[in-house]
Amino acid sequence: AEEVLWCKELKAALRGQGVPLPDSDFLLAQFAIISKGKTNEAVQRVQKYQSVVVGEYGYSTETAMQQAQGFLNKKWPSLVLPSKFVIDGHPTTCWDYAQFLPSKMQGESEWIALIQEWLLTMDASCADLDEVRAGATFVGLCRGLGWKNFNLEMEKRAAVIYQDSYPLRYHQFYMVDAGPILTAMMNICKVFLKEKLRKRMHTCKQKD
Repeated sequence: AEEVLWCKELKAALRGQGVPLPDSDFLLAQFAIISKGKTNEAVQRVQKYQSVVVGEYGYSTETAMQQAQGFLNKKWPSLVLPSKFVIDGHPTTCWDYAQFLPSKMQGESEWIALIQEWLLTMDASCADLDEVRAGATFVGLCRGLGWKNFNLEMEKRAAVIYQDSYPLRYHQFYMVDAGPILTAMMNICKVFLKEKLRKRMHTCKQKD
């Protein structure tokens, strides 16, 4: 009942401020639940989502599901590992960050394809309301990670989406077998990362 009230309040606030509604009741509920009933916070996130996710990247879940062609793994084989599973109630996905070679990017059209498919994997991490409530865990394999895998443009584009736009609760980030270079990368990205998110990022060994 509480979440239903949050949704009603959010919908009324969006209409009152002239903000386009999310394209489904499920997506509206995501925003309401992620914001825990803080309507103003939810409105700001919806505004950013409409501006960036929809406006800049033309994203919708329905269209992405119909048009997805495996761009990420065609461009960088084994970047996204076939692994959505649940750990302690949290949907978990795994990426091999060392496979991402940003030097292979060719123009804005490929940036859009990358972001759209990444957003689709985020949709898969909150496929029902139980998963929305629980929050997702992300595991990043970092063995062999180097400066060749780092791209500041990617960090800028991604940060505004995963921190301020997309309605996904991040439970934990695990960086597996990360060397000293990851610390340097994280220091560079501090300007983009909010403290709350940084506290959920952990390094560990694969044996752990």
